[in-house]
Amino acid sequence: MLTATHGPEFISFAKPQVVVKLWRKGDGVAKGVFDTSTATASVKFQEKLDERGNHEMLFAQHVLLCEGKGDCWALRSGLSKLDPSLDLDARSVSLIDTGSAQNLSDYANIAKSLRIPWCAITDEDKPLGGRVNPVTEKARKKVEAMRSQDDISAIWAGDLEACLGVPAPQKATPKWQAENTDTKPLDQMQQDHPDLFAMKRLSF
Repeated sequence: MLTATHGPEFISFAKPQVVVKLWRKGDGVAKGVFDTSTATASVKFQEKLDERGNHEMLFAQHVLLCEGKGDCWALRSGLSKLDPSLDLDARSVSLIDTGSAQNLSDYANIAKSLRIPWCAITDEDKPLGGRVNPVTEKARKKVEAMRSQDDISAIWAGDLEACLGVPAPQKATPKWQAENTDTKPLDQMQQDHPDLFAMKRLSF
């Protein structure tokens, strides 16, 4: 049995382990429990791709779930512009790249098991005049089905590329953002890319 004192480096979603998260609640102690043997194949595969294994979320107080690296980069950059003194680690907020919209519900389920409030961010994925991509819609419904009053589902208007004005067929990769938007001050970002800040406000 593992507790937060062991640290994320001892966790593996591919091995049978039980993670118990304890915290003070009033005069008592509350807990959440996650059995790694119940982790889905997508979570185990993402562990192999992610250098940090996304294990840090098991020890966080809040979790931000993103579709990919570009979304994580944009969110971290945007939050740092809104508050230059913001330190996600110091606030025990874990920013997680789930690999795809379809994997969001898997990570939301892990957070739910450990009673960690989460915010899942997806592309609206709706072409002008068209309907929402059915794959994205299905993934979003799965996330929404497990959302509690402490959790948030947020949406980039259109998609991240549209919010940042990335010319097709390019993608909003961390490299593109570093070269094109990271250097802009907050007032210019809000003027040039208002949809980036138009999501439901995140508060912790």
